[in-house]
Amino acid sequence: MKQSVRVLTVTCLLSSIVLAACSQEDTGRPTDTQKPASTKNPSVSRTPGEDAFLSSRDPVDWPFAADSIWNMPIHNDAKYVDAQIEMPMAAGPTIDPEILILRPEGPVMPLVENDAGWDGAPRCTSLTGDTLLSGVPVPSDFATYPEEEGSTPNNSGAILMPDGVTLYETQPLHVCSPGGTVTSQYLWDPQNIRTDAGIEGSHGGSGMAAFGGSIRVGELLPGSVIHHAIKMNFFAKRNFAFRADDTPGYRWPALVADGYASPQTYGGVIPAFEIGALLALKPDFDLDRLQTEPARIIGRAAQDYGIYAVDDTAWDVFALLVEEGTEGSVASEFRKAYGHDVEGPELNCVDTSESCKWSQDMWTILEALNVVDNNSPTTIGGGPNRDAANRRAPMAPPFIPLAAAISPAAPR
Repeated sequence: MKQSVRVLTVTCLLSSIVLAACSQEDTGRPTDTQKPASTKNPSVSRTPGEDAFLSSRDPVDWPFAADSIWNMPIHNDAKYVDAQIEMPMAAGPTIDPEILILRPEGPVMPLVENDAGWDGAPRCTSLTGDTLLSGVPVPSDFATYPEEEGSTPNNSGAILMPDGVTLYETQPLHVCSPGGTVTSQYLWDPQNIRTDAGIEGSHGGSGMAAFGGSIRVGELLPGSVIHHAIKMNFFAKRNFAFRADDTPGYRWPALVADGYASPQTYGGVIPAFEIGALLALKPDFDLDRLQTEPARIIGRAAQDYGIYAVDDTAWDVFALLVEEGTEGSVASEFRKAYGHDVEGPELNCVDTSESCKWSQDMWTILEALNVVDNNSPTTIGGGPNRDAANRRAPMAPPFIPLAAAISPAAPR
């Protein structure tokens, strides 16, 4: 799906970019003698069926600064421009799993380099002999899904380090077998999940994060509420515009566009809809139009926080960005909860099955999406950053105290 030139371009560009989101000068990082057995605090975990807005948050469950792009609700002054996402598409809902390894107490393994890229070579055997990181914690019983011949999944990933707050993003991340080789090809600068903005990361098309905005385990279960912006991939040739300005083909908060981006490959006709755009449902969108529980959860998140466009699907579909990692699988729990896959039938299906209703609902959402055209570093979500009173949802609460975050607790 991805070409190696994409991530190569991102890597070269990001090496010269220094963002506040990647600052290493924080006071929230525990010392080596304070390393946690687990960062999980059961008292603040997500509870399906509970819509109460929590008074505090665990940075592993709900990461990054309160004023990060992921946590800022849409402002009442948002300027909406119809994204004009059109049918038909080649298939129904698809997913792009994000490999999140979030067990800082796990056995430490080297993260070794592969050079397979997106050419179909097996990543777990295309090892260069170099080491990207000398030690990353990976549970001995965890592995990514087996590589299929010729398969080139994005595998945008993130690994939480033993201090419980330092996060490395990397792509394409594979854990080749339980207790086996941990490998990737590209590595981004570390971030602090308590103090940083979490913008930069391992989505090669935009240079944006895998951890921030991921639909997390538990968040699509009945009764759940997503209290952050989410992400989608779109078909660039149909949707992404290419403006020949000082950020050709992309807009803030994206750091780059695909290495192959051009007016021919980015064929969208709405100038505001470049990669990196914040999409949202207008305030008057009636969520009761949606037939299914998971679609209403996504619709509410799209209305209150928005959806960032972070990558090209490279074929005529859209994709939800979902957690697949040490904490579980959104795809697996979705199937168990609703009796069908999150990857549904074609969007124009007409039968009465729950999977068809889910696909129809996702098309209803896509068709109604608008670009928040005044989303900017000083007006995240379409209004002044300091103006919390005129946003669609409360600001993210404070983090649990560091001592609570690093105290021993039940396994995640």
